[in-house]
Amino acid sequence: MLTALLAHRKSLAIFLVVWIFAAVYLGLNLNCGWVPHDEGILGQSAERILNGELPHRDFDEPYTGGLGYLDAASFRLFGTNLMVLRWVLFAFFLTWVPAVFAIAREFCSPWPAAGLTLLAVTWSVPNYPAAMPSWYCLFLATYGVLALLRCLRAPHPAWLLAAGFCGGLSFLVKTPGLYYVAGVLLFLVFHEQQGSKTAASGPLASAQSSPVYVTFVLACLALFIVVLARMVMPRGGASEFVHFVLPALAISGLLAARERGASCADNLTRFRRLLALVVPFLAGAIVPVLVLFLFYWGSGALRPLFTDLFVNQLRRLVDARLAPPHWFFGLLVTPVVWLLSRKRPSSRFSVTAVLQIIAALALWLACRKSVLTLLVTLNSVRAAVPLLTCLTAVLLYYRQQNRDAGIQDQRLMLLVSVVALMSFVQFPYAGPLYFCYFAALFFLMLAALLSILPQPMKLNLIVGGAFLVLFAIFLFRPASIAAFQFDRLPAFPRSPLNLPRAGDLRVFGDESARYQALIPFVVSRAGGNPILAGPDCPEIYFLSGLRNPTPFFFDFFEPPEQYRTYMEKLLDRPDFIKVIVVNNTPAFSRPYRDILCSLALSRFSESRKFDNFDIFWRD
Repeated sequence: MLTALLAHRKSLAIFLVVWIFAAVYLGLNLNCGWVPHDEGILGQSAERILNGELPHRDFDEPYTGGLGYLDAASFRLFGTNLMVLRWVLFAFFLTWVPAVFAIAREFCSPWPAAGLTLLAVTWSVPNYPAAMPSWYCLFLATYGVLALLRCLRAPHPAWLLAAGFCGGLSFLVKTPGLYYVAGVLLFLVFHEQQGSKTAASGPLASAQSSPVYVTFVLACLALFIVVLARMVMPRGGASEFVHFVLPALAISGLLAARERGASCADNLTRFRRLLALVVPFLAGAIVPVLVLFLFYWGSGALRPLFTDLFVNQLRRLVDARLAPPHWFFGLLVTPVVWLLSRKRPSSRFSVTAVLQIIAALALWLACRKSVLTLLVTLNSVRAAVPLLTCLTAVLLYYRQQNRDAGIQDQRLMLLVSVVALMSFVQFPYAGPLYFCYFAALFFLMLAALLSILPQPMKLNLIVGGAFLVLFAIFLFRPASIAAFQFDRLPAFPRSPLNLPRAGDLRVFGDESARYQALIPFVVSRAGGNPILAGPDCPEIYFLSGLRNPTPFFFDFFEPPEQYRTYMEKLLDRPDFIKVIVVNNTPAFSRPYRDILCSLALSRFSESRKFDNFDIFWRD
């Protein structure tokens, strides 16, 4: 008992060191960098909710809308500025770090768990500390995974209910919360299979067939793959297939192949076991979603809710796309995967070990000097996700006859299923930062995989982990905070954005000068009237505090002809719109810039240019 108490205190002390480091590390980066339209969307959504507007009915909320209400409450309590949202994110981050450490402790001793938590932290929020919905989806998925791991140790429906509730809340933040739910459902099928096979291997068990249940599972898996492929492949290529379809195909294939083995249960028994798992989980997930739908039904706004969540999201698949890393990068990372899985050598020291350390150091220095090397390394890390997902599926298939596997395989299957589906957050726009929205879970999956391998070489794991931590802190973080504008490096955003609603936000000097000149000018010309700002620059509305008379955040959500007609009606209202701000470099809605310019030139007599913005006004 004394030994257990001392071990617990040691683990707690180690965790506190990592937790304090995580808090300080994010705190130092919390006010650094921005993507203007991201901050504008968050601020505008919260402010419009405070003004009594309803997301999706009164404005085109790009996300589900739940986060907007949290942000609105934060504005009401602490003031209307962008840093308030980041401090709320910081508070949630502090609750997330213990969850990561607790998951790591499921298959690591305290020091490796600390290193794994450090790795997860450095590849998460500090790389882009804006209060984006995807960070909250990561937090909630992590809480859900922890609840399911507790359920494996001490089975109880409450854990399943809690895990499902995390999925429902995640959907309220952003629709990709459904990816976590789908990943867990795949795991629950595996969990039921494991229970049936364990019972079938007992001394008193008799083999039985369950053809109806097997047909049901295979039909569900086939439908899942068809839906996934139809969503990805119409405009996708080989890279999209490898990153998004292949991992799900591998997991589905594993589940289908495991149905070939013996079972000790008939159809009815297996259905009961599956429902005992799925019903509490889905009940927890449905509760928040049902509250959302009832709220919108009571407001008479169910139709615009579904239009924004699904129709406009499909339009985003067309207009906002960026392919994931080429499948070739998976070949580059294969030798690294082999090194990490090597067995521990009999001798403590080898020339190979020294060469590995030198090679890792040389690669890190090369990444520091060359943007091309940095991107190749980063893309290779990202390409490890589908590769390791497929390898894990194969490993789990061949381990199903191992009676000692048990909970180890189930923990691994949980993580690999969630990671495979959470990686879908990169679709359709697979920017480098989007890897960070699920990287922590990927590293936990990797640790779970290594924990079942026969004595992997510790030096390889230490070198690999240290390389990734240093890569994230000194190379990836500066590039990410600079929004991957590599021509700005090695400069860092340290100039305060001296506007009342910016808080203590630090940006690059030219951005600070641009907005500090632009916003007061727009306010002075508008005379308190609403303005038009676009395309894709909602930050103008928020930073100026002037009303947005349109429902648009991203202009491409509206078809071009309807957009032109809507804007013409606004501009032709007498004494209403006195200022138009035209963004000449929109992120997505480039054709809409020409529409706004043509409307402004024919109606406004005065204009002035502020860098990439054209300002038109009339008295």
